Amino acid sequence: MGYLELLKRKDISLQEREDFLTRTESEIHRIHHIIRQLLDLSRPAANTFGRVSVHDILSEVGAMFQHQPLMRHVDLSFSPGAVEDGVRADASLLRQAFINLAINAADAVNQTGRPGSLRVETRNSGSRHSDSPQSALEVTFTDNGIGIPQDQQIGR
Repeated sequence: MGYLELLKRKDISLQEREDFLTRTESEIHRIHHIIRQLLDLSRPAANTFGRVSVHDILSEVGAMFQHQPLMRHVDLSFSPGAVEDGVRADASLLRQAFINLAINAADAVNQTGRPGSLRVETRNSGSRHSDSPQSALEVTFTDNGIGIPQDQQIGR
């Protein structure tokens, strides 16, 4: 909207006008992409389980949040430390779970009233279920938000 307001001005050069048009077009494409992503997420899909890359899904979620107002004061970082990130899952359900975690973390950070951070990390660890040499994948969301009140924490 700001670029459109600038384009209405009579005192800008042709070069500035072209620059504002290019920037406006770029922003419209970005907005279109965000709307596409939101529509894709809101559509009910049949649960389709298969092998998916957790790193790819986390990267998509990070890119989606990059320009969201909710993340304006949140430094989002992703450390894909896991060597093996493939899991058998429904990609859309996993994506939705990661989006919910990111929104919750951003809300918690924003409630502090100061800039904060959300760090997403992955790592492989030994299997906890058998003597199998297969590793487990751990995904950790860590923020410096207000935290969960002690009386609402499970297992305390």
